[in-house]
Amino acid sequence: MTQQKQLKHLVRERMKESGQRYAAARRAVLHANKSTSSPHRPGCVAGATALRVLLAHCGRELSEAMTFGLAGGIGIGTFTFCYEKENFASFFVASRHCWHDHTLYLTRACERFGLTSVIKECISPKVAEKQLREMLASHGPCVAWVDMNALPHRGLPSEPGGNVYHLLTVYSASETTAVIGDLSDEPIEMALSDLTNARGRIKKDKYRLLAVAKATKPAELATMTAAALKACHAGLNGGDGPKNFRRNFSLDGLALWADRLTSKKDPERWERIFTPGCRLWNGLLFLHMFTEYYSSSGGLSRPIMADFLLTAGDALKKSALKALGKHYANLGDQWTALADAALPDTVAPLAEAKAQLAKYAEHVNSGGSVEDKSACWSRIKELERQVSIKFPLTDAECAHLRFQLAERVHAIHAAEVAAHRQLVEVL
Repeated sequence: MTQQKQLKHLVRERMKESGQRYAAARRAVLHANKSTSSPHRPGCVAGATALRVLLAHCGRELSEAMTFGLAGGIGIGTFTFCYEKENFASFFVASRHCWHDHTLYLTRACERFGLTSVIKECISPKVAEKQLREMLASHGPCVAWVDMNALPHRGLPSEPGGNVYHLLTVYSASETTAVIGDLSDEPIEMALSDLTNARGRIKKDKYRLLAVAKATKPAELATMTAAALKACHAGLNGGDGPKNFRRNFSLDGLALWADRLTSKKDPERWERIFTPGCRLWNGLLFLHMFTEYYSSSGGLSRPIMADFLLTAGDALKKSALKALGKHYANLGDQWTALADAALPDTVAPLAEAKAQLAKYAEHVNSGGSVEDKSACWSRIKELERQVSIKFPLTDAECAHLRFQLAERVHAIHAAEVAAHRQLVEVL
């Protein structure tokens, strides 16, 4: 049985036994899954999975949860985007530490793990391919920055591009093809020209690569855990965010978001930005997608943080870490409940969109065809067209939905602040 079929079977069994959704069941299976001789590691969070591959290459095998936690754990970020001329609005919520700067995230994590990283970048596609082969020959697997929308195997809708920043791992490259890791159960072979195109479509970090040049003995687990939690604590306070947007990069941004869901005066209130139709559709869809799937292991990555804290607590015999882990496990449940509430099962097109997102995630991770993946997004786009013509909720029902979401976000903010205080106590 291939790893792909084996993992898919285990995830399905987990779903039956536990009643968990696909994302949660897969995270649990991967956390318990043993390492293999292959350089490839499946995963849920792109940055942590890429780091795990680099660590395995250096002979250090860690679970994705341990890698995620020791790299800084969770983060937060909330942004609303509105383009009046195009009648387009979208919402973004981030889940990983240092989510806005992959280079800073990876280089800091490498230092903590005792790895010396080397970074290459250029402006020419021809030079980019040459650098890739040289990096692979000299250092082994490397991390590449790409535009996710430009990856053919993802089956995403055709967009202008350059906006969906993503990390993947490259294992090998010939003159015409490359073998990559992109969270899926098995590695993926793709045309080298397609990979180069995806690497070149992003405006920032164009053609960037990172590999490990040297590995030294890492610090003790206790030291690494303390450093990681300190970085996590600072990040949740907005420590790594630009000064002009510090609140958006901190837990305070959750309180602001909750207020805007029901505000009647704020210029960025949801009532004004996310009007019924395609705008509100995007706000609700993206809230669900970023919380459960995009660069998240489900529950805005709070459950994978819990896995890290519980494992580290056992290893270090620290009950405070395990208590904090239980807190974040509960927070993960609250975030998932919020994501579910954004696409209510009682509203047919919203419920179907939620099902299509889940189906797409399973196709991406478990080897679904490009046609299967594209079909999910085609259906989501058709549902968007339908709700743009006639939204399935009245204005009063939309207001009630925003009120319900606001109540959940306020409760989550309070729980996040409480967990943040516990972080200080652990430190």
